[in-house]
Amino acid sequence: MVLDHLPPTVRIFDLHSMEPFSTPDQPNLAYGNLQAFLDAYENRALTDETRRPVDIITGTNGQHPIADMRMNQALAKLLGQIGIPTEYNNPYDTDSDYPDFHYMRNYPGRVIAVDFRKTDLCEGSGENRSFHTTHPVVDKQKVTRIAETLKEALRQAHKG
Repeated sequence: MVLDHLPPTVRIFDLHSMEPFSTPDQPNLAYGNLQAFLDAYENRALTDETRRPVDIITGTNGQHPIADMRMNQALAKLLGQIGIPTEYNNPYDTDSDYPDFHYMRNYPGRVIAVDFRKTDLCEGSGENRSFHTTHPVVDKQKVTRIAETLKEALRQAHKG
């Protein structure tokens, strides 16, 4: 794999976006019910009870972290300072079905896997329907703020 030839100081970023709220209860996906599930998802209210934190993925649940924990801790602190809450492995950890799992297993301590909320990257806040979940528009200022935060976290975690 091409990544095998990278210097050990290189970090692998596996970044994703997710909805800013918890999904509806387990859907009944029997024939004819899919539209009801999609409608519930699209019309989900963003409330304190449903609001998700940014998910910093450290590995599989219950196992020793295999991600770059110095970077993850610096990132969690810096995101908190700009008003973005984080949690480790919530709502999801990783699993062998996902690329981040394989990156973490093959390059332990070199991977940063984060699920950002779409509202942290796109126009609108999710309040008062100012955010469209299925057709979000990227907000260049928000993306730049996240990129600068990632860069600073990497600098703080690996200075020297």
